Amino acid sequence: MEQYLSLFIDNDYPEFLDKYLTTDTLKRLKHITQFCGCDYTNLYSPLFKYTRFDHSLVVAHMTWHFTHDKKETIMALLHDIGTPCFAHCIDYVFGDYINQESSEKSIIEVINRDKKIQTLLKEDNFSIKDFDNYSNFHILENKSPKLCTDRLDGVLHTCYIWLHTHSLEEIKEVYDNITILENEENNPEIGFKDIAIAEKFVLMVYNYAKELQGNTDKYVMKYISEVVKLSFERKLLS
Repeated sequence: MEQYLSLFIDNDYPEFLDKYLTTDTLKRLKHITQFCGCDYTNLYSPLFKYTRFDHSLVVAHMTWHFTHDKKETIMALLHDIGTPCFAHCIDYVFGDYINQESSEKSIIEVINRDKKIQTLLKEDNFSIKDFDNYSNFHILENKSPKLCTDRLDGVLHTCYIWLHTHSLEEIKEVYDNITILENEENNPEIGFKDIAIAEKFVLMVYNYAKELQGNTDKYVMKYISEVVKLSFERKLLS
């Protein structure tokens, strides 16, 4: 994990992030793996445990690298704080197989329950309302097929940790070629300096998307969702 994370940490380290890492809300994410339960089976062999906490930290450092915007970087760190255990498997519990958006609590809802985060935001001169709308953070969050730091890490860590299709050196080559461009809607969006590197990233996206839409991934998520539903029925979970 340290080698992967180090690819994305700038010399100009965003020290203001560190205090948020000690909150109960962020620490909870250390117990939620990134691969929606697929890492609990023998059908996949991840190189190491990669959690929502790790993902949030990487996305925050990516966002700082491209923007040096304190608010968007904090939003990047907090963007997954509403994720439940087993993540998108819980969307399957609710029958939301397509959009997979039913299970996450809103960021505002979670912040309202964490007094320490509220205090830290005040110290950084932000209000809770500053984090109410994803659409204000174009580098962190964009609708597919647009690129953003959240999706960028999703592709890169899947190819390295989960599928073993690309090395750290290949990931660094792609990452170092990314810059900020203006898209057709006149908004900032991350993109590539060179077409050849962009095409290498397209291959990564292909591997990532093919696996996420594949039978193995869908089977595991559906299986876990059925276990969760049965556990509810038997009152083993609340």
